[in-house]
Amino acid sequence: MAGPYGTGLRRVAFVAALPLVTALAISGTSISAAAVTDHSKQPQVTGLALTWYPGTATGYPALARHDVHSAPKLFDALARDYANHRHVTAYGRTTTAENMQDFLVLWLPEWLNNVVAGTTSDTHGLDPSKPADLSKLLWVAHVAGYYGGVWLRMDVVDTDVLPVHFGLPFSNAGINTYYNNFVDKLRAAASNRNAQAVLAAARATLRSNLIIPPSGLDSATLVTQILPPADNLAAFGYDSTWLHDIVPPGLDAPTAAKPAVTNLFTHDSAKLLDAHYGIALTPYLARAEAAYRKVASSHGTVASRYQGVVNGGAGEMSLPLTQARFDLYGTGVYGIGVPLASSYRGLGQAQYNRVLTWAAYATMGNQANAMNAITAVATRNVAAARRELRATAIWAAYVGGYGWGNLNLSVTASQSLATLLPKFTRHREA
Repeated sequence: MAGPYGTGLRRVAFVAALPLVTALAISGTSISAAAVTDHSKQPQVTGLALTWYPGTATGYPALARHDVHSAPKLFDALARDYANHRHVTAYGRTTTAENMQDFLVLWLPEWLNNVVAGTTSDTHGLDPSKPADLSKLLWVAHVAGYYGGVWLRMDVVDTDVLPVHFGLPFSNAGINTYYNNFVDKLRAAASNRNAQAVLAAARATLRSNLIIPPSGLDSATLVTQILPPADNLAAFGYDSTWLHDIVPPGLDAPTAAKPAVTNLFTHDSAKLLDAHYGIALTPYLARAEAAYRKVASSHGTVASRYQGVVNGGAGEMSLPLTQARFDLYGTGVYGIGVPLASSYRGLGQAQYNRVLTWAAYATMGNQANAMNAITAVATRNVAAARRELRATAIWAAYVGGYGWGNLNLSVTASQSLATLLPKFTRHREA
């Protein structure tokens, strides 16, 4: 799972209304990069000191109503795990240097994706099929998403020549509505004892026919109106276009920074789930892609079910057209390139490296979830469908948290990133 549906609310008036109705995803990325330190020369990391996020004692209590409870000891353990082992940095490379931005934006979302997909043994004893453990994972996704949103919002504050700092006041009611609409439904579907219902729910994560109502946008339900986070194919179509258009020669690429790898991303929007990366695939995408390709080239009953999912039933849009719909939407947001008013054109090299990696991982996560949904339905693999539904729930929690961070009106130019993001806690060995 990775990053949310990209960003883009820093353009001109007609574009401003468009990304506002995405999965609460806005802005770009380029705060001044925090100094990277070698952990071998520092006191040992013991955990994290979290700053405010929606759900703390002074924030919104709505999360607990939806069985999402704080697990600070888990976050501490994850910080130690990150600090005490080689860990991912830009472009999938590894390092021993510690960086809070890399931990929150690159390492943590990938850990979540691999745990839910079952592609890592580094689970900290968590089993996503157990409700209490899934609650902890959802909380980690919520908090990580929030800090990721703040990180991106501060880029706009710091680097846009003509920044327009959009925001929305969110409340318990907004969080309650969001979880009712998405996270709760996905969790319930994953635990449903009826196998047919589980497969149908997995199939439903591949399509969205939602349209903005004549009454207009409502901040409490805007994500339900155009780009819902429970739609994996919509997320892939949108994010793949986002990534494509912030890489040269895309008009939204930075003017003073370039990708550090060749052919970072290519895709054919006319082909279903077509994407090629210049960095190593994440384990969960590699597994998902292998299973998907086997099903897509199958024969007999599996092939018939596969075609039924792809082509759709009566009144349904085919998956290629569904993908094209959101690819077009992403192009309308990111393919225009507005000099002096773009979230990305002012990025420096260090933050551009980070945002490209984050965007690539987000696209990989959405691609894997969509492939897993198709594969599970075509093969009638109920256990795989449950995993896909839980992975989509984690993504929805991440996107919701990201939106609340990125749209937080209290995050302004008067603050520094150092005061907004958590800090590693340390102690000196005797």
